[in-house]
Amino acid sequence: MNTFAHQIDAQWEREEPLGVDFVRRLLGQVWDADREAIDSAASRGLVEALDDNLWLLDPDGLPPAISFICAYWADNPTYRGNPFTTLFEYRDFWDDPFDYAFVEELLAHVWDPTRRELNRDAATLLARALEPNLDRLEPDARALATDFYATHWTPPTPAEPPARSISATPAEPPARSAIVAVSTGERQCPACAGSGQTACGSCGGMGGRYQSRIEYDYDSTPIYRDEWVGCFCDGGSVACGVCNGSGTVFR
Repeated sequence: MNTFAHQIDAQWEREEPLGVDFVRRLLGQVWDADREAIDSAASRGLVEALDDNLWLLDPDGLPPAISFICAYWADNPTYRGNPFTTLFEYRDFWDDPFDYAFVEELLAHVWDPTRRELNRDAATLLARALEPNLDRLEPDARALATDFYATHWTPPTPAEPPARSISATPAEPPARSAIVAVSTGERQCPACAGSGQTACGSCGGMGGRYQSRIEYDYDSTPIYRDEWVGCFCDGGSVACGVCNGSGTVFR
């Protein structure tokens, strides 16, 4: 069984939060400390688990989850999953309206507020999910989506195939698809979603833990008390081990 899916199921069954701290703990598990790189096999497992369970996540857990899936797709364009298509499917399943508020939530995932620019990987995947569903959107929601893309996004153009020649030498392998935005510089860290912070592994992001102790009253009857003991971390967060707290990594 997918270990990440098992952790999500267990968290759900315990009725514990599946928010941003929980998602960041999962993201921290794909970092291979020995190689100082992200484990590709673990990343695939996490992406599949997140994509299958997006509906279980709390609202604040969705942004880092979707950001990680989009970053994985950018490096692995053959991956067929699309988190935005999944959100449309869930919306349809629950008979929720495809209204203005829903589209607003989707667009928030493709706009990087820290850099005030479009996340082209996420925007490409969202465009693919929106295209077959435009007619299902309410009029004001459809207008919002089309206006946003008309203003902020230029669709990628497919690369032209090389001209054939009988005397030509074997062609070089084709370059990476133009659909994928390639960056030669920094990008948002997929483990901490650009915050530079991850949940503390010692306290699980809680900032401390409850420690049980026993007291006795005047007739020796035991009284059990839980005492909160603070953790050494800063309120449940520590510097991200993937980007060393910078919030960005090199592609």
